[in-house]
Amino acid sequence: IAKGVHFPGRLPRKLSWKSLYFDRKELTDMWQKGQQESSKRKFKIQVSARLKPRNHCLKPRNHHAVSMMSQRKIILPLHQRLALIRLGHNIRNNADAIEIMKTNGEWFPALNTNNDKENNPRSLEVKGGVQVIDSENDQVFFLHATKGLMPFHFDHVLQDDCSQQEMYDASTVMLVSDFINGFNATCLVYGQTGSGKTHTMFGPPSAKLTFTNNTSEWGIIPRACADVFEAIEFRKKHLEVEIDHELTISYIEVDGDNISNLLRGREPCGPSRAASHAYVLDQSTQEKVETLDQLLGFLGEGEKHKMYASTAMNQRSTRAHYLVFLTLRQHCKETNVEFTSRLCLADLGGSERLKKSQATGKQMVKATAINMGLLALKQCVDALNRGRNESHVPYYSSKLTRLLAVSLGGNSKTSAIICAAQEQDHEAESIAAMKFGEACSQITKSTKVNTATLSEVVKKLDAAIAGCEEKIRQNERWEMREVRQVDTRAQSTDNVEIRTESVLTGAEEYRQELESLLERREGL
Repeated sequence: IAKGVHFPGRLPRKLSWKSLYFDRKELTDMWQKGQQESSKRKFKIQVSARLKPRNHCLKPRNHHAVSMMSQRKIILPLHQRLALIRLGHNIRNNADAIEIMKTNGEWFPALNTNNDKENNPRSLEVKGGVQVIDSENDQVFFLHATKGLMPFHFDHVLQDDCSQQEMYDASTVMLVSDFINGFNATCLVYGQTGSGKTHTMFGPPSAKLTFTNNTSEWGIIPRACADVFEAIEFRKKHLEVEIDHELTISYIEVDGDNISNLLRGREPCGPSRAASHAYVLDQSTQEKVETLDQLLGFLGEGEKHKMYASTAMNQRSTRAHYLVFLTLRQHCKETNVEFTSRLCLADLGGSERLKKSQATGKQMVKATAINMGLLALKQCVDALNRGRNESHVPYYSSKLTRLLAVSLGGNSKTSAIICAAQEQDHEAESIAAMKFGEACSQITKSTKVNTATLSEVVKKLDAAIAGCEEKIRQNERWEMREVRQVDTRAQSTDNVEIRTESVLTGAEEYRQELESLLERREGL
């Protein structure tokens, strides 16, 4: 932390400390009195790809229904086959690739006398699905039966055996730092059901109920919570200026048009379904947290109320979208500068084909609601790519997109994580997820620090003072009380005078709060 500007303890692979310092140089006066409103910055949605390991890939119980997909014979054009060999063997010229083809019996195989499959593992026939995960150049290559080799390039592509820490550092550690510095930030995960989204965001089932053990298995959400509290504690010990922090959490379930508060026993948000999203956005579902253990306890409490079900694609499938909102309010007592920022962490429900998941009855309804929400999300992304002036962005087509409107096109830094399976059986869903990631990476928006200027602080204080005075008027009342007074001059203790007097009561706490607000208002 330099002059109150937060820097993360670790950096993503492609970012240097020098570039980060110059990027945040203009924030060095963020806590100074009378600072200018921060300028808007152009920012692209950052996209990371995480592929599920093949030995853990989805194996539908109706595997025979999709097994014909993995038996398709795909013969690549020569230039794509050479490109695939170059990627797989890390070579740069076609001459070496042709030599490898000769060794494997792929160069004029009719002339190869030893063309049996055991000694000739690389035949002309290539299986589809993921062919190469190139984490050095952040590319992943799929092989499609009709389109051939399909490359996808993102900001970060992680190996299928990457750790939870590597995933967090690549996708979220910078967002958490921006969140502490006053920016709104969002991390969302997208992909097919069973592709590892909940594992990425929360961790395995063994690490989710208590969030106290196996911290190496923690997902992005508990790691982000730990980093936020670590930064707050570090600031208290090392900053010369005194900064007050107030952190709140909301844990929301979006099931079609129903929005529930998981921290209050899955009770509906708001007085009506129509106003439920506004009830979340105006921060009426927040719970104040003081310690990391308390915050992790809220995550564990929400975990108990989440909806899970077993399908043919996933033994433990979440049946809704889940959003965790952290809101951080910071106030410098010396300069009266205030910041309010929000961090949204979204574990989106997985897209699924009913033919594969075999969902029926209630689970089919849940799957349809999830797919409709994801369809609305895709439509918003497509509209944003066409440009605001040329296309209406249909945020109001679903509850999910209403809650994510700021994350997609508003004042928020956003990171999207694409989870996908590698096998050919699921190439259609995996390629669709990759295309969604490509569309997200093309969205450019403007972000700025959520600074409360002096006029805004005064306005908020005046509103708080007016509200406090109104509560005093509603609750304060006159009461008649008997007062017993002993005459100390008399030698007998029986000489007691009883008299009745009027006393103001019922609003003592509001009186103290009003006094504190008036002191702050006078200090401005």
